[in-house]
Amino acid sequence: MSLLTLYRIGLTITVSSFTIAQATEFKLLSVSRIWDHAQHNAFTDLEYFKGQWFCSFREGSGHAGAGDHGKIRVIHSKDGEHWGSAALLESPGLDLRDAKLSVMPDGRLLLNSCEYDVDHDQANVRNNQSVTYTSTNGMQWQGPHRVADKGYWLWQTSWFEQKGYALGYQWGNHNRTRFYHTLDGIHYDTLQDDPR
Repeated sequence: MSLLTLYRIGLTITVSSFTIAQATEFKLLSVSRIWDHAQHNAFTDLEYFKGQWFCSFREGSGHAGAGDHGKIRVIHSKDGEHWGSAALLESPGLDLRDAKLSVMPDGRLLLNSCEYDVDHDQANVRNNQSVTYTSTNGMQWQGPHRVADKGYWLWQTSWFEQKGYALGYQWGNHNRTRFYHTLDGIHYDTLQDDPR
C-alpha cells in the first residue's frame, strides 16, 4: 500500500468525521475524575478491549524535567464509572511517557510509550527510546520492547489490513519525522523519512 493511499484513507476518515460532527449536535453529559493517585496524572489514552475500558496515562511529579521519572499507569473499568489499577509500568531512572493504546490484529493490546532520559537531555541529542508493551488481558504486560530508531519518539500505532503504522519524530535542534510500519508491535521498519 502506498503512502498516498494511506494519506487518502486518513483524509477520507477526517473529512467524514468532520461532516458527521457538523451534522450532529453533541452534548456533554458529565465530567468525572477517574484517577488522582499521583501528583501529576496526564497524557491519557482510552481503548475498549475484551469487554472493558482501559485508560493509560503518565504519573509523575510534574509535566517533565530532571528527576521526574514518570511511570505509566493502566486502569480499567467495565462500566466507565468504577475504575481500578490494572498495571504500573516503569523504567527505573527514565521518564516513561505518552502511553498510547491500540488493539492488534491478533487480539493483543499494544501500548506505545517512550523512555525519556530527562536527567541527560540536550537540544542537540534527545535521549529518548520508543518502547512497546503487549498484553493478552490488559493486566499483565510483556516489555519493554525497544522499537524504532533511538531518538525517534514513536506515537500511537494505527492498524490497517493486518499492519500497524506509526509516525516517529525527532525534536530539538534536529527536527525530523519518520514513518514506520509493523506486523507485531515489536519490530518496526522505516517506510519513509520526512513524509510531507
